[in-house]
Amino acid sequence: EWVVARVTGYAAAEGVFEIVGADEEAEKHVYRLPQKYVIPLPKTASVRHSQNFPVGTSVLAVYPNTTTFYKAKVVQPARRLPNAEYSEFVLEFEDDGDADGDAPAHRAVPFRHVVVFPRN
Repeated sequence: EWVVARVTGYAAAEGVFEIVGADEEAEKHVYRLPQKYVIPLPKTASVRHSQNFPVGTSVLAVYPNTTTFYKAKVVQPARRLPNAEYSEFVLEFEDDGDADGDAPAHRAVPFRHVVVFPRN
């Protein structure tokens, strides 16, 4: 399971990040994870400093109104806006169909909440 988290420290000698989940309240639990389990989100939606993904690309994306990442496919790449930033992606999340077996919904997801699907 992949979740949005904030890096609070890095132990260079161990190659381990200290992170706190983005949705945790009062008592924040600090997790220690090796670098291979930490995927940085894009710092900006700037066309100059970011990567857009073509149709059909497998990605990890934050499901709308949550802090959890799920596997999805790009249905529509982010559009280039006049301010030289990218708009939202349109994605189809895995297992997002309804109980009647209808096709998964197409969902708009902010550019900064989409990363390439990790190949481990």
